[in-house]
Amino acid sequence: MIDKKIDTSGVHIIKWANGNIKHEFWDIDAYYIKSETGGKRISSGNRHRIDGPAYSRFSEDGRLRYEEWYVRGNEITEDVEKWIVENGLPHWSTWDDQTKMWFKLTFGE
Repeated sequence: MIDKKIDTSGVHIIKWANGNIKHEFWDIDAYYIKSETGGKRISSGNRHRIDGPAYSRFSEDGRLRYEEWYVRGNEITEDVEKWIVENGLPHWSTWDDQTKMWFKLTFGE
């Protein structure tokens, strides 16, 4: 019997045993089902993030291994990386509001 269905769209983090982040991913249409016997997170698999990569993987010592960009479940990593280089942009984590808006207008939501 299902007690609760909780929307968990947004960021989901899985950690290594040492506490460092292993995976960070952003989903839309994700939820957590809580029942009498426990719970389970269900995801549509639709990665989505409009202000950074929707999937990041880290090594056990905390170093970033790679990032993937998605909008509404469509992977756009190559397009984003090309756009960043062509426009001489810094790492996404340092973007100002104007650059973030430019990204949103270019890749859309």
